[in-house]
Amino acid sequence: SGNTFMLSTWNNLMAVNYASTIKHKITAEAEEGDGDYHPLLHSNYNLHPGIGMHMALAWTIVYNLVNSIVNVCNDAGIGIEHHPIIESAANEQLSPAALDDSLQLDPDLLPNLMKGEPSVKHFGKMEPDVNGNVVNIRAELEGNINATKTICDNLKEKGVKHQKKCSYAGVVNKLTDFRRKEQVQSTMEEVLLQNEGWAADGNPIRQPRAGWYSHKPNSTFSMKISNVEVDTNFVVIISMKSYSEKWQHSKLAVSTSVLKGASSNDQISSVNEADLTKVDWDSSSTDFVDGYHDIRTSVHFPHKIQIADGGAKAGDSVILNAKLVGGQEFKIAGLAFCSF
Repeated sequence: SGNTFMLSTWNNLMAVNYASTIKHKITAEAEEGDGDYHPLLHSNYNLHPGIGMHMALAWTIVYNLVNSIVNVCNDAGIGIEHHPIIESAANEQLSPAALDDSLQLDPDLLPNLMKGEPSVKHFGKMEPDVNGNVVNIRAELEGNINATKTICDNLKEKGVKHQKKCSYAGVVNKLTDFRRKEQVQSTMEEVLLQNEGWAADGNPIRQPRAGWYSHKPNSTFSMKISNVEVDTNFVVIISMKSYSEKWQHSKLAVSTSVLKGASSNDQISSVNEADLTKVDWDSSSTDFVDGYHDIRTSVHFPHKIQIADGGAKAGDSVILNAKLVGGQEFKIAGLAFCSF
């Protein structure tokens, strides 16, 4: 569904799923309500409603599509070739009288459609301070799109058609058959500098799923991606938030550093690796990732962290240090060191 929505959004085609339509509304109302029951679901609130909700959503969309087609055909049959509301919207002359509640067209979408830019859409979880504000969401989306376009334009000017984006990446995923704890353990051991209290755990299919876990307070691990192939500016951590008592106060501290010009074995060996794992966890440059939330289901979230020292150039080495500074449980499902 992720690829479908990226494609449909870029081309201004319609795609609908629960998350992009009513998930944020239901979640907000459930958090503000007095009890667990939600009238729209006709059941207690759950982040992942059952088959009844999915069937109802599908039938609602189908009904409205068919109803719109029938209305257009009926209008054509009685000589109404142009709908007055759509015409006035296209001319950007929307009067309050024209905006009937049952046929409302969002005028803020028109400039995007006319420019051929991606349509406005919620990506992922809305932050509390955004609170559904379309202006803030649109500004963030446009900023991300323009930043990516600038990078692509720069690569095009250099004559690069298929530039590698990441120096290192690994995500637990059944589609690539990377979903066993033995695979996770082996992959992590290839890049670990030190490890105290972290280990691969979990199952390929049944819960808990495979990942890189800590089950003890103050556990630490450090890893080094040597001689990165491309300029590397960000580390992406895909981690899980959960809700049971053992996950309370879960918080991971993350620190990065760059070993400049570490493209040769002589330069790497000249650095005492013990020094690379010494971290001032009270530093303002430390990033924190929470592992607990109140929602009664476990959810994975991506966290994009800027690498210190202005990032790494090709041939440098990137050091990542992590420490569980809160709680006793944490799970990492994926790590990637990328250009953008």
